[in-house]
Amino acid sequence: MSSKGISYRKMVGIVLFVLLTNTSIGQKVLFIIPYSNGDEPIMQFDIQNCSFDTICNRLKQPPPSPPAYDLTITPFGDIYALELEFGFWIEYVGKYDDMTIGRNDFHFKDASYIVVDNTVSTAFLSNNKGDILCLGNDLYKYFPKEKKWEYKGTIPLFYNNNSYHYYFYNNPHPGTLTRVENSFYFITNGERKYNNPKYRYQKLIQLDTQHVDQSKYIVDFPDTIRITGMFTIRNTCDDYTTYVAYNKYSDSSSTRILSWAFGEIDVTTGEITEICTKPDTTLRYGLAAGVPWTILDSDCIVTIDLDLDNSSGAQGKYDYTDTVGCRYDSIYLSDIDPEVFAKTYIDSLQVFFDGAAPDGTDEYLEVSNPGGLGINRHNPKFVTFINNTNDDFLPLEVAVRSIVYRNISSSPTYGERKIAFVAYSGKRQSDTAYAFINLIDDKPDAGKDTLIDLCAGDTPVYLDSLLSDDADVQGQWIGTTVQPGIFDPQIDASGLYRYIVEKDGCKTDTAEIDINVNQLPEFDLGEDTLICIGDMLELVCSIDGAEYLWQDGSITKNYMVEDSGLYILQVIDDEGCQYTDSIRVGLRQGASTEVQKDTTLCHADSLDWNDIHITTAGEYRYDTPNIYGCDSTTILNVSYYPETEVSIQGDTVFCQDDAVTLSAGDYTQYLWNTGDTISHIQVDVGGKYYLQVTDSNGCTASDSISVREIEALQISVDVQDESCYGAKDGSITIHYISGGIGEKHYYINGDEVTRGEMYADLAPGKYTVEVEDSLGCSRTEQIQIYSARSLQVSLGEDIIVEKAGTIITLNADNNFDSISYIHWYIGGEEMENTQLNYQFEPSQSTQVVVVLTDDKGCIQSDTVNITVSIIDEKTDIYIPNIFTPDGDGINDTWSVRGSDKIKETENISIYDRWGEKIYEQKHTPVSNSGTMLWDGSYKGKPVNPGVYVYYIIFKTHTGKSISRAGDITVVR
Repeated sequence: MSSKGISYRKMVGIVLFVLLTNTSIGQKVLFIIPYSNGDEPIMQFDIQNCSFDTICNRLKQPPPSPPAYDLTITPFGDIYALELEFGFWIEYVGKYDDMTIGRNDFHFKDASYIVVDNTVSTAFLSNNKGDILCLGNDLYKYFPKEKKWEYKGTIPLFYNNNSYHYYFYNNPHPGTLTRVENSFYFITNGERKYNNPKYRYQKLIQLDTQHVDQSKYIVDFPDTIRITGMFTIRNTCDDYTTYVAYNKYSDSSSTRILSWAFGEIDVTTGEITEICTKPDTTLRYGLAAGVPWTILDSDCIVTIDLDLDNSSGAQGKYDYTDTVGCRYDSIYLSDIDPEVFAKTYIDSLQVFFDGAAPDGTDEYLEVSNPGGLGINRHNPKFVTFINNTNDDFLPLEVAVRSIVYRNISSSPTYGERKIAFVAYSGKRQSDTAYAFINLIDDKPDAGKDTLIDLCAGDTPVYLDSLLSDDADVQGQWIGTTVQPGIFDPQIDASGLYRYIVEKDGCKTDTAEIDINVNQLPEFDLGEDTLICIGDMLELVCSIDGAEYLWQDGSITKNYMVEDSGLYILQVIDDEGCQYTDSIRVGLRQGASTEVQKDTTLCHADSLDWNDIHITTAGEYRYDTPNIYGCDSTTILNVSYYPETEVSIQGDTVFCQDDAVTLSAGDYTQYLWNTGDTISHIQVDVGGKYYLQVTDSNGCTASDSISVREIEALQISVDVQDESCYGAKDGSITIHYISGGIGEKHYYINGDEVTRGEMYADLAPGKYTVEVEDSLGCSRTEQIQIYSARSLQVSLGEDIIVEKAGTIITLNADNNFDSISYIHWYIGGEEMENTQLNYQFEPSQSTQVVVVLTDDKGCIQSDTVNITVSIIDEKTDIYIPNIFTPDGDGINDTWSVRGSDKIKETENISIYDRWGEKIYEQKHTPVSNSGTMLWDGSYKGKPVNPGVYVYYIIFKTHTGKSISRAGDITVVR
């Protein structure tokens, strides 16, 4: 933005802001009352004074059309009416500004019509573009300019019946469709109870204009009111107030309207706050149409533009972009012409990093206060400016221009940073623009430091040719050469030459070129010379790391000459420097003779030959000169066999009574100090052993090894036998005495134990004790833990007492050597008796226990069970002497009864008066309830009445037999 003055757009915004802030509850609201006394009046309602004035009447005689059910006002001041007759009729009424009290010249002109089924009542509303929403069971949008309809969807059923009446309930009540912020609401028709026993409350519904079938129920209204109209006034860009008109009734079944009322409603809960009431019942069908559009959505637009002329080339219309190469510590986030604008008022501006900040605390926002603004720094990457002034937006624009991005990292992360600028107007209006800062690596680059090796004879080079490929071209050289920019190895000195590159706003960069001039690999093949025929002259050049090239292509370091000629050598050293020398060789008259001899010595042997003492391999010459100066030469070539080496292999320690094997490699001959002449020997005595070997060349070598015999392991073992029979409390303790090597491990039956600790709770038996040292030498002993003698005590067999007054004598027979304690227990109670016998008279069945303890504390016991079972034959056995087997179900069988002491009849026999056995039965259980023995028959036929003899043997539960005999009479 330039500084010439406030733009026209901003001036309009300031004026509109003043208007919006002065919107009040005193606005006039339009109402239409269908078919009121033959007319359809349009009335004006004063909210503040709760009063009505008639503007005009829509005459219905002659009827112009069906009654109007709703009015709406577009943002352009046009008033439209909605009629209903098997569809929607849209009628144009006129301009809102022409609606003055007392006018009667308004005519409702048909504008459009659409047939819609199942639409009983309806409501409609203009949106902020002048399009009209028409809502029955279906939602349609009507476009007045094009006179075109568009179906949007069908609202869901909010009542649980599909009859026509429930469709009627489900429809919106005329005059109740309204908009709050970006949401739409309406109230269903419902029906009061007095008119329909299946009454359903009116419901508040949130209409979803994008997905109509997902519209949501909010709340039911009480049946003491009926809402006839609902509209919303936009007070400011952020503030809306919704009002309702409704009839009040005395109770849910009354048909009499108490009053007409007007109030404010919270559309999120359905709660109504009453403002005023009127007794005028002519308003009972008043349908609210709302107020003109004093504030449009376009009036609440907020704009922030970081680059008004888009000179930075950002992709977003209002964004800003900048690419920075090296000055990362001070980057502005907008062009010089940012603009912050709203038609109302901007209360705050937030600036923050949107996305990653890879350099952490090294990158942040730096802000300054241009005056009149509050600053809240949430953190180094987030700041809020608060507009505390009533001025225009200049302080915020100055704040935007002053914000700086800083990155103080020594090695910043290259890439884009995204900074968000968000301007806020009120609670809901905001706009966002972004500053995109792209950090790139565009620092001065002098290239890499380089070490250059040149040869003293090389041709001159340009210094720039010595730079690396990535070096910038606009730098300067620091360093003196004879010719500027050119280095001549023959006249310029070795040294450090610096190449410096500078860029505005950036630190300089320097590349150091270290030039080293290497000297030539000079050498001398010697003066020209003569050699004897048959002789050879060796030309030698010895320069480490060099490459050689002779005149005939040979590349050896040494060159043998035997003919006359010119010999040339070119040498290139490891630095690549080159040098050349030559020698001319001629032949003498006469020839030299040469005799070759070869010999090979063992390692470290020596040889004396022609006064030459030879101790190393090589060629040894002995010359005899002739008259031409050419020698007769004897050459002795001496070489040495590789050194013969021998190493004795084998363990150097071994366990006592064991042996180790000592061995050597593969040789021709062996000689041990034991006199053995084989490659390996076995020794079982410690000491030092020597070996001399001879290889296939006749050369010898020696070695020795010391072998140590480990002292045998000595241990002692403490054994504790079992204390009492069955106690299994034996123990073993191992003690080390001597012998072995290294760490010792102790084992009992394979389980490792600790030396000196008792290995307890052992059962009698044999145990293997073992100790093993780190070499594996071991000692094993077999240990016996003896069992204690088994103690016995017996009170004899269990006793059955079948006679009252019986005295029992118990004797504790035992095999104890000594007895320390004697305890008797009868029925679990200890008796005062310390003798080995005990005498008493049992009165009931019981258990007697005797416990003996010897002097070692070993305990043994025995138990005897005493069963008291005394039989009273008179009371424990009942045998009847008469029965009547006549089939009448009474006393038809002869039965005996016995107490629980009687187990069975072991045998029963019945005889007639002649002594003939007519009945016998064995082993028949006896019970208290009676046991049927005989049915009065013999061989399947009834016996004659009379007297019969019985003989019965009873057996008790203790096994005792009781015999009974007597008479039995059969009566029929």
